[in-house]
Amino acid sequence: MNKLVIVGCGRLAEIITNAVVKGMLPDYELVGVYSRTASKAERIANKMRQHGKMCAACHTLKELLELKPDYLVESASPNRKSTRLNSSHHA
Repeated sequence: MNKLVIVGCGRLAEIITNAVVKGMLPDYELVGVYSRTASKAERIANKMRQHGKMCAACHTLKELLELKPDYLVESASPNRKSTRLNSSHHA
């Protein structure tokens, strides 16, 4: 069984979680999640627990990596404030 962790707990993380819960990824065990918004990580971890699967809601990336995952899925989106384009820079 391959240990999987997710960084970023938005829509893509929900899709992956649903796939794990439904048995669509039989070779993977989702063991931990991390998000800048702790409540989002808790939501995903709780969903896994409700389906009898252990999953940690980690508070730091270090804590997440201490789970010794085989794979890390990065599904975090950039900070919207830092990615806005200034309209004066458009040609």
